[in-house]
Amino acid sequence: MVKKAAKKTVKKAASGASKAKTGAKKAPKKTMKKTVSKKTPAKRSSKRSISLKNMSDEQLYGLISEKAYELYLKRGSSHGNDHSDWYRAESFILSKYKK
Repeated sequence: MVKKAAKKTVKKAASGASKAKTGAKKAPKKTMKKTVSKKTPAKRSSKRSISLKNMSDEQLYGLISEKAYELYLKRGSSHGNDHSDWYRAESFILSKYKK
């Protein structure tokens, strides 16, 4: 029984030491104030406008397929109208980029 009592006192002493560590106050952290600058209005980019003349067939196909997929999702993802989705997407893209 002497051994068990000695272990309990060692545990109590160890737990008291950990409480002393957590109870100590830490020095407050220094924070830096952020300065906010006013944003200027965005300028238009100097990129060339995209038209059908400078668009490759692969790019055109990609735009049409993305739009057709968007129309498919808008319809509720029901099958059987893929051709109408494609034709609607094709007419939309061609009218958008025709200049």
